[in-house]
Formats: sequence, structure tokens, C-alpha cells
Amino acid sequence: MTRYVRAQRQVLAMFQQAIGSSSRVPDLIANVILRRPSCLPLAVQCVHIDSPAASTSTSTRSVAEGFTSEAYASMTKDVHRNACYQAWIDSARQPGHGWLEIGPGSDACLALMVLAAHPDTSYCGIEVNKTAAHQASKRLRSYRRARIVRGFIDEHFKALPLSVDCILHEVFGTIASAEGIARTMVALRQRFPKAQSIPEAAATYMVPLALTADDVLKDPTLTINHKLIRGRLPFARRALTSDHALLEWLDFRDSPELTQHHTTVCRVRCSGLLTAVGLYIWIGPASAAGHGAMITSGDLGRLGVRDSRDLGRLGVGDSPDIGRCGKGDSRDIGVVAMATTTSNQDLPGASTNWANVALVLPQPMTVEQDRVIVLTAAAHLDSVTPCYEVTVDYAGRRHQWHVGHHDLFGSYVYLHALTPTDRGRHRRRR
Repeated sequence: MTRYVRAQRQVLAMFQQAIGSSSRVPDLIANVILRRPSCLPLAVQCVHIDSPAASTSTSTRSVAEGFTSEAYASMTKDVHRNACYQAWIDSARQPGHGWLEIGPGSDACLALMVLAAHPDTSYCGIEVNKTAAHQASKRLRSYRRARIVRGFIDEHFKALPLSVDCILHEVFGTIASAEGIARTMVALRQRFPKAQSIPEAAATYMVPLALTADDVLKDPTLTINHKLIRGRLPFARRALTSDHALLEWLDFRDSPELTQHHTTVCRVRCSGLLTAVGLYIWIGPASAAGHGAMITSGDLGRLGVRDSRDLGRLGVGDSPDIGRCGKGDSRDIGVVAMATTTSNQDLPGASTNWANVALVLPQPMTVEQDRVIVLTAAAHLDSVTPCYEVTVDYAGRRHQWHVGHHDLFGSYVYLHALTPTDRGRHRRRR
């Protein structure tokens, strides 16, 4: 048996373990991978990876300690993410003379935005990654009033500025709080209660999905483990409900809540097979909360919207679809388009830096139109390793996931695309 065929069967086994051997999805995967491999634009091989951020020992307290140069490059190249932060930095209410950034990264991209927009400011960045801290210091050494401190907030409270006007941060994972930003902001709010936070808020939303093998296998970023799938999810095409449920809400204008519980009743808009619950994050002004979660590409298509720039021309609450998006004010629509970002690729303002998580049901549920799906979530954020509980209820059937640090950042399998030359070589060996 060639390595190519063994890899294909390993992929199938992993998906069967994740999705459940009695569902239709493994049959689809078997059809795609084993019986008709030519239907895929690229074949795949399995590569097992142990994330350096997976350790929960005292030697590794932050996911960022394991970040590589490729991870930081992904952030720097994220055009919409950077455009949003540029707008928020430029429009800071009281830029003052003291900025504190949590996690500037190796490229110090946001720090350079601050120093360009507010040249008289004093800037301090806290970075836990030793290599990134060194590289950021080199990038900022021409700025006399900028400095980088390597370590954790609780270790360097005395090294923080005495006065901070703005707290800048982009410490978000595939679940917004997964990298520990909630706990960090609670500590900072005790020291700087009046400082403006950039961004003001973040959230993680849940969507019941009729996910199939074809939706995920062609994604070059796809990773899987025993419980979840991580990649780009087709929310607009596979969402079974119009309502998107809240997993967590982080309001950084004050100390975010470290223990949260949310229940959302979602009405099924079309009958189908519920195979997964997809998660995406949203970041932006607190006043725009919930707007992004209520817009799907189908809604935008009915409004004649091709991209985020078209949102600016929409009228004031004269359409039912507009009313669902917000408060019926064209300025609200502008906020949705220009001052928020999300990992949902079907929404305006989608960023490229974040993937999505899909929690896979071991036994899919057949759902009927106009029935209700109840999604219940609990977020426990008072830890360096946050954990979450998600429960789906439908017609007397229930399933619950417990998602921890290791599920999000531990061992996983990466589906690595093989080149046509590689495919040919493996077939010749066979």
C-alpha cells in the first residue's frame, strides 16, 4: 500500500471518528477520497502536528509563546483586519500620551499605526513571545518614546506606564477569548479603569450547519481532531437558521464577564441534516453589537449588495432586511461595513487571519422547517486556558460538547495539499 493510499485512509478514519460512523458524512468522504480522488482539485496527505502551545504547564502560559513567523505574517497580511484597526486608532476619542498594547507581535504592525497617527504619544507593548519581542524592539528603536516589555502583564505591573489613555489589543483566537484576552483585560481594568479599549468589544457566535464533506475537504487550511474541524466554513450556504446564537460577549469598555451563560432559540429556516455547529468571531464597536450576526450573503444579495462599499448607499430602515441588520439608521449600516471585522467569510468585513471551528455531532439530526433548535453555551474565562460548553437541543434530542484548551491548540491533523507531481509519483508506486 502506498503512502498516498495510507494517507487517504487515515483521513477517512479521522473523519469517521470525528463525525460518527453511522452518519452520511463518512460515506461522502469515502466517495470523495477513496473512490473518486480525481474529483478533488488537489489530493491530500495527513501530517500529525503537536502544537507548541498545547502545553498547560507553567512553562507555557500563553498560546502566543508558540507563535511562528508565519503566524505573525498572517496577521500583518490581513488587509481588512488592519484597515479596521487603522480606523479605530485614527478615531481614538482621547489619544492622549499613553498607549499600551497587548501582544504587538514580531512586526509591530499596530504599534507603527499608533506612532504614525499620534506622533506625540508614549507607547508601551507587552509581548510574551521572546523572539517576537526582540524583533518588535528592533522595529521600534527609532521611536524614542516607544518600548517593548517581554513577559506577562501580572509579572510586569510595575513596568507598565503610570497613565494609559488607550489599551490596544488583538489577542483573539478561533473562539474570541481562547487566547486569554478576557482575563487580561480584567486585570488591566483594575489598573486603568478609564482607558479606552481598542477594540471596544468582541463576540463568538454559533450557527447550526448542514455541513457536508465537500464543504470542508477542498479547504487547504483544514485541520481536524477527535472533536472538531477547523477551517473556512460556508455559513451562508449551510446555515439551517437565520438566527445566530451567542457563545460569549466581551465588552472591553469595562471588565468583561469571566463566567457567561447564553441560551438562544433558533427557528429552522429550511429542512436538512444538522451535522455540526459552526463558530465565528466578531470584533468591533460595542454599539454595532449583533449587526454582523444578522446579515447573511442571501440577505445582501436581495438588497443588491456586492461588497461592503455598497452598504454605504443603503437607505434608512425601508426594507425588512435592513431592519433586521440594526437600528434602522444608515450610519449603523456604515458601522457594520467599515468598522467591524469577522472570521465569517460570508459577511462584509471578513478577515483572512482567523479560521472557523465546527463542533461535529456524533449522530446527525434531521431537522424540519419552522421547528426550533435551542443552543446553550457556557464560557469559563477565568483561567489561562479558557474552556467552553455548547449544548444543542432539538425535538427531545440533545448533544453537548466540552471544548478545552487542548481541543483548540493541541494535537491535530493537517490536510496538506500534494502537488500534481507528488500525486503522479504516488500513483506510479502503487
